[in-house]
Amino acid sequence: MKKIFFVLTCFALAGSLLFSTTLKVSYFDKKYAKLASHTTDVVKDFLKHLPLEEELKPDSIHILIAESESRYRGLSGSNLPEWSNAVTIFPEKVIVVKTPDLADVGLREYDRSVKHEVVHLVHGCIAPLNTFPLWFTEGLAEYFSGGISIRDKLSIAKALVSHNIIPLGKLRNFLSMNYYRAQLAYSEAGSLVEFLVYVYGTEAPWEIIKKTKEVKDFSMALKWVTAVSSEEIESMWMEYLNKYYRKMIFLDAGKFIWGFLPFLLLIAYIIIKLRNKIVKLDWSEADFEDEFYENSSGSSSSR
Repeated sequence: MKKIFFVLTCFALAGSLLFSTTLKVSYFDKKYAKLASHTTDVVKDFLKHLPLEEELKPDSIHILIAESESRYRGLSGSNLPEWSNAVTIFPEKVIVVKTPDLADVGLREYDRSVKHEVVHLVHGCIAPLNTFPLWFTEGLAEYFSGGISIRDKLSIAKALVSHNIIPLGKLRNFLSMNYYRAQLAYSEAGSLVEFLVYVYGTEAPWEIIKKTKEVKDFSMALKWVTAVSSEEIESMWMEYLNKYYRKMIFLDAGKFIWGFLPFLLLIAYIIIKLRNKIVKLDWSEADFEDEFYENSSGSSSSR
């Protein structure tokens, strides 16, 4: 049986002496010791900056770093799509994450995956995730794990222009979608929470979670915090996307132009060279005509 190594850390959050989180990061290959230490630092810092009361943050978090696909599947114990890089397991409060080399991502994307799952864990420790629509659960994790990237915004802009936006009511079952459809769904969900923060403030999503725990009804909690219904939220969100996201399509057009710029410059160079050559020929013909007439004029006078 292969040995399990781990980093165990107990720390006070945000200077609080009354609350602490026990963080355990386990790995199965010694070469990932530095990654485990890095993961510990990332999570500690991330928890300190979440806009949430300390007593609502989890008392323990256990992260398992999987270095192989079989290890990931074995630890997660669920039927996940191939594109899945991390998962949170309840009620164990365990996060399973692929190493960057296994997931074929950089360290920044790895950090974001870890933060994404930590948000799920924090969220689920306040109120059961199954009491929330998936767009809210995934949108919360997307937004607070790093915000909506330019790539995400461009993806939404393309969907807007091509009329392929996934309606709010169909933002569910992300794990059954293909990779590209799922990426759009995650991006849209993140933009929804971004919209809530933009209109109602950074703490609004967490207030919705706390209210949902209290009243056991997400729609009621949403209306209590925002004073509008889910249907109105969707309409306002679409206005927000059309105002701030649709114009992102020009970035893609700009990329297209930059891609063809060398070719356009080559054509321009050839045209200029040809034009200069024609002008040069015109000047040569003009000089020849002037010389001819001068010689002709000289012969007449000698006669």
